[in-house]
Amino acid sequence: MLFRNILFFVSLLCVSSQSSAGVFVQTGLHFGGDTLATLDFFSSDSQSIEAGGLISGSIGYEADMSESILMKFSAGIKFDAITASNADVDFFRYPLNGMLFYKTENFHFGAGITQHLGVKLSADGQFGSDTVNFKDATGLVLQVDYLLNERGYLSLTYTSIDYELDNNATVNGNSFGILIGFRFGK
Repeated sequence: MLFRNILFFVSLLCVSSQSSAGVFVQTGLHFGGDTLATLDFFSSDSQSIEAGGLISGSIGYEADMSESILMKFSAGIKFDAITASNADVDFFRYPLNGMLFYKTENFHFGAGITQHLGVKLSADGQFGSDTVNFKDATGLVLQVDYLLNERGYLSLTYTSIDYELDNNATVNGNSFGILIGFRFGK
């Protein structure tokens, strides 16, 4: 509830003061967090699902609040999955981000909050069919964008978040990531 109130307040400020606005899309790779599951293959290889990984995609709205301050809101998906002949395991969550950025000529330095919804780990096959649901989680996100041109950017991002189970056990979902994004309409 606090996250939604903050997003609403910041969006009201942006509507009254924005000089330009647009839409962006971004995708990325993320690494880190506790290991949630490991799947061993017949070839002696194994793969693991980490609470901070692996692939993300999002769409968002950005608006200039001033010449040097940029606001971004985004909604997306973040997941990791292993598919094998004897089992499938996946970890999904749906992040909502609200961030403020300080703009320079070639870089944007940002910080904000993230709310991860629908956090769940699912498995079938050799693990049986089971789903572990985590509580929705709030965390901190830091991001540095390097502007490639007027529309494209590369980002380094850090997310600090813990996922909690119903029994109050927590899982570290912290991650580092690299993103590529494209802006439209600004």
